[in-house]
Amino acid sequence: MLESKSKLLVTSVKKLYRRGAWRNIRRIIHKTHAPDIGLLLEELDRAEAASIFQMIDTTETKAEVLSYVDSKIQRELLEKLDAVESKKLVSLMDSDDAADLLGGLPKDLSEQILSSMHKEDSEEVADLMRYPEDSAGGLMSTDYLAMDQSLSVEEAIKEIQAQEEESLISFYIYVVDEDENLVGVLSLKALILSKPTDRLRDIMTRELITVGLETDQEEVARIVEHYDFLSLPVVNDDMALEGIITVDDVIDVIREESAEDLKAFARVGGEDESFLGQFRGRFPWVLFSYFGGICAFILVSSLGKKWIDSSFLNLAAFVPLLLALGSVISGQVSVAHLTQHEDTNFDSEFFKAFLKDLGLAGIFTLLFCLVNYWIFNNVFETGKIAISVSLILGVQILFASTLGSFVPTILKKMKLDPAIASGPLITVIVDLVGLLLLFQWGM
Repeated sequence: MLESKSKLLVTSVKKLYRRGAWRNIRRIIHKTHAPDIGLLLEELDRAEAASIFQMIDTTETKAEVLSYVDSKIQRELLEKLDAVESKKLVSLMDSDDAADLLGGLPKDLSEQILSSMHKEDSEEVADLMRYPEDSAGGLMSTDYLAMDQSLSVEEAIKEIQAQEEESLISFYIYVVDEDENLVGVLSLKALILSKPTDRLRDIMTRELITVGLETDQEEVARIVEHYDFLSLPVVNDDMALEGIITVDDVIDVIREESAEDLKAFARVGGEDESFLGQFRGRFPWVLFSYFGGICAFILVSSLGKKWIDSSFLNLAAFVPLLLALGSVISGQVSVAHLTQHEDTNFDSEFFKAFLKDLGLAGIFTLLFCLVNYWIFNNVFETGKIAISVSLILGVQILFASTLGSFVPTILKKMKLDPAIASGPLITVIVDLVGLLLLFQWGM
């Protein structure tokens, strides 16, 4: 239901945008929740997203929407705004979201925005920026409810009512002593159901589950999942409460870690998405599969000499190498596109990623064609076949890379799940084309 609702929103806004029906778009945006607007902006191209973002009524809503979009889109949207508005937007964001955003901006711009914020807010954000993004300190928010253990239930409720509205998002009350050290935790439900005269120290839970500032985000996610917490306190070495990590931040962590695991499984280079980083991540496994294919060639050619003509045998023995390399290359590229390019449009971002993958494929083609020719000509002494199989190998690499780029996006446009369908479809096509080339032109 949520997916169909989101697709309807994106489709409707795109149609209205093409017609220039700005008033209708503003009416839709005004009635749409911030998370849905954020999803909408991620599905539009950059020019459309910037225009729609400017149609949002209030700066407060813009700041809220900004926290729901990808960091890359955040930066692009901010670049379209004037300095005054961008500073105001960041100052209205939650401290943890603002720290993540500023951490990805150029240093001079982030310092400029920090200096324009209220001193208390800028200090909070600057403190959060000191911690690695993948640590508890980098994930935590400093917006939480902390109260002294000596307060009565009645006094605590009055203090909550006096808090600013955004502070009420806290699911728990964190109970501290006179030194601001965390000594207990109390749910809002337990507080409301207690007698007005009860002291927080008497009704709080003392068995605390906490994490340190340097705790890795994967460990944080495991703890929240295991205990079914809605938020988790972050403390320093002295048990002083530094912040909390809410369940929505943990969900983001789980998604990021799943994407990283998928990249690692497909050998696409991990977090480093630069050209060199992708090359370092992919090349060892492409090389490994190539030499695995060489081993298969030796095995097939040596065992088949008794029954098959030598020239045909060399082609047949080359099949595992050709198929293995095509499968690895196409798998790496398709997973990279699935994890890095979520749009269904063949836009500038898609073609930027495609050209990077094609560049990597070009380097692999040159390297493996030369290596393959030398091995087959000098080691296996296959004669003229060395040239043809090397050229076919190069074509296979380029074709596999191209198919791995386009198929996932085409499947998305066809409303099919690319995560399920891409692998089998690409593998079958690449294998068939490789075999056709080998036995049509290999001789």
